[in-house]
Amino acid sequence: SPIKLMMNTYGTAVATQKFGNRFFSNGARCSNVLEHPGTISENARTNLRASFDAMYSGVENSHKTMLLEEGMKLSPVSVPPDDAQFIETRKLSDIEISRMFKVPPHLIGILDNATFSNIEHQSIQFATNTMLPICKAHEEEFLSKLLISTEKQSMTIETNMDGIIRGDMKSRYEAYSIGKQQGFLNTNDIRALENMNESDGGDIYLMQLNAIPAHLAEEYWKAKIMEGGDKGGKKI
Repeated sequence: SPIKLMMNTYGTAVATQKFGNRFFSNGARCSNVLEHPGTISENARTNLRASFDAMYSGVENSHKTMLLEEGMKLSPVSVPPDDAQFIETRKLSDIEISRMFKVPPHLIGILDNATFSNIEHQSIQFATNTMLPICKAHEEEFLSKLLISTEKQSMTIETNMDGIIRGDMKSRYEAYSIGKQQGFLNTNDIRALENMNESDGGDIYLMQLNAIPAHLAEEYWKAKIMEGGDKGGKKI
């Protein structure tokens, strides 16, 4: 189990989150030390702590002007978030957990190194390296439990990943154009892949005629030359 293997990573993420909650809930930099030049009674110490927390603790009391009496001094002892690299620690935990489940960082909102060009390829890699093995395992499970032996000879179960790995519009249309020119896609095949209705006459497969088998090339051009000679010597 990935969770058992990465227990320390999860523990770090939970501890960091708890630290952040306490840090921001205490507002006055987590904890402070009030120094009094003299000695005060226990009752005065309790009242001082209560009044200080009521006036200055919490996010809603941040940035208030602090008044100290009788020569007291305030000494903060907490570490600022930037010094403790709190945000970086949270982000590192997220990346480690996403890596554990083979999920690209941009899918969980971490876009530091993401660009328009690499997000598409990362998404395709996620489909082929993460989702495809899971889908294959499901397909084998479905085949073994949903089909009887005679049905397996004529039926199969397959996950269609086209919707996940489809590229941008320009790339798709270029691929469709190649498929249509080579004769293994027709207009209605392409329209079906784009969730469009069929068109009249769209079931015809077309292919270009500018490519012929190599062993026929010599005879083809001899025939073209002879045809040109029959038309007054004009070469075609």
